Amino acid sequence: MIKSSKTYTCLISGNKSKISYLQEQLEIIKDLSWFIFNLKQRFGIDWWFNQKMLYHQCRRFFPELNSKVVQNFIRFSYSIKKGMKLPKKPVNSSIILDYQNFDFSIFNNKLTKYWLRFQKRNFPLLGKRLTKIKHSDKIQLIQIYKREDKFFCKLVVVKELQEPVGGSNIVGCDVNYKRIVFSDNSFKSIKKLAHRKIEHKKNNQRKRNLTNYTKDFLHKLTTQIADELQQKAIEVLVLEDLRSLRKSASRKFETSKGKMINYIINSMPYGM
Repeated sequence: MIKSSKTYTCLISGNKSKISYLQEQLEIIKDLSWFIFNLKQRFGIDWWFNQKMLYHQCRRFFPELNSKVVQNFIRFSYSIKKGMKLPKKPVNSSIILDYQNFDFSIFNNKLTKYWLRFQKRNFPLLGKRLTKIKHSDKIQLIQIYKREDKFFCKLVVVKELQEPVGGSNIVGCDVNYKRIVFSDNSFKSIKKLAHRKIEHKKNNQRKRNLTNYTKDFLHKLTTQIADELQQKAIEVLVLEDLRSLRKSASRKFETSKGKMINYIINSMPYGM
């Protein structure tokens, strides 16, 4: 089965006691984040590479936190592997729950239909987008955080889709740094983005942020692609696995294509 993942953000509420509990938990996790960050400062980054050792150290100093909450915070906030960029400051505090330590329920109530239960407490969830979540949907992960004196809940919903069996309603897609080529012989040029990156590199424009330009360029491009596929009654777009694409432009793997081409390939946001 093919799995599709979507994220929904809503408000999480509750009475005074429940809100105080969330506030208290986030304050402790904030201290936990500083504790983990300072371990690297005092004893080196080996602490971040050894998740088991890090977990036991955190449980020793923060026994009041649920063990699963500690595990998930380490896993999703400080799961550092060799070669990855290291955080320059402590990660913002959040309560991260996986499917093993929460219940999500849908039932009619004057306040809301959507309820989250964890640590023997029921929290009402408020938001229009929640209507898109059905009883059969599987919520794999929940993140609770605070912004501007309000508590938010981010739900990661995973749905299972039928495998495509072939036919004229399926199109394949191949991506490189110059163009996106489709199996129906159409293509989209992305040379403009590559050219912008080259100019940025050549002129050493460190102060000029490319992130917003890249997001805008790719948002418009993917919207155009989606509209055209709909007009052609295409139901499935098959993407290639891009995880190893950067290995095709690497001195380490002896596949270097030159300094500038390496830069373009390695700086392309393929995940985006």
